[in-house]
Amino acid sequence: MFLKFLKKLKNSSYTKEDIHLKTLLAKNILINNRKKYSNFNSINEAEEKFFSQNGEDGIIDFLLECMKINSPKFLEIGVEEYLECNTRLIYELRNSTGLIIDQ
Repeated sequence: MFLKFLKKLKNSSYTKEDIHLKTLLAKNILINNRKKYSNFNSINEAEEKFFSQNGEDGIIDFLLECMKINSPKFLEIGVEEYLECNTRLIYELRNSTGLIIDQ
């Protein structure tokens, strides 16, 4: 099932179940990573890509943890279908509110 899920993610035909599974996977990885945040020598070590393009998901989680922000507010412009963006993971995992804009 997991391999089938990964293939589907690459094809970018997401269902609500796919997003839910991807979020659960991300949550587990980030919980594990948070245990190591204090040992990171560079912010680049926090990079994790779940919904973002270049690893921003992990970096944003790292920054929010370091600043002890549990309920972030966000604004993101140019999200298309909100499948590949920098705020989707904090929307899914944290008590966050925000505004997303696309044409």
